[in-house]
Amino acid sequence: MAGCGGDDDNGIAGLSAAEILTETQEAAEAAESLRVEGAVSDEGSEFSISMELTADSSTGTLSAEGISFELLSVGDDLYMRADADAWTTMAGDPGAGALLADRYVLVPPGDTSFDSFADFGGLDNFTESVLTPVGSVTKGDETEVNGEPAIGLVSSEGGVMYIATTGDPLPVRLDPPEGQTGGLDFEWDVSVDIEAPDEDDIVDLSSIL
Repeated sequence: MAGCGGDDDNGIAGLSAAEILTETQEAAEAAESLRVEGAVSDEGSEFSISMELTADSSTGTLSAEGISFELLSVGDDLYMRADADAWTTMAGDPGAGALLADRYVLVPPGDTSFDSFADFGGLDNFTESVLTPVGSVTKGDETEVNGEPAIGLVSSEGGVMYIATTGDPLPVRLDPPEGQTGGLDFEWDVSVDIEAPDEDDIVDLSSIL
């Protein structure tokens, strides 16, 4: 069915790679929410993600290097929650594990040691990061991904972003560069309910540093 078109064909398959990217960026900006799930492995090291994002908030779980933690962003506030072992590993201090275990740790604003989590702070940040190509992009093949007709945008640095060719031109999957395995799947405009944690469950990291 890929390439056959239909009543809801969005026409992007006939555009240039640059035009497809622009259409996709505009569609993502208009989206209200996103669920992203998947894992990428590289030489035995695995990163996995299961998150839901709205315009300025997010919730979900990230895992890397054997450490798993929950990330919760509500407006300008970013919280992390993990078990004692994870905090001990991240901080290099058993005392940190005992103090912070299973609490929502409020990250101090402007703390650069947590900059790597900024892209997960909400849909706007995440889509800007994902849809800003590293290197140039070219058109790939039309195919079917997760049951949807799609076309690939291939990065010169490796990796393929598959864009839906029916309905809104939004990403449906990101495959990693050659040599890595796995990938990330995207589901747009899902029902997401994100709330700040109870005050009793919060530890303000700036108050104990």
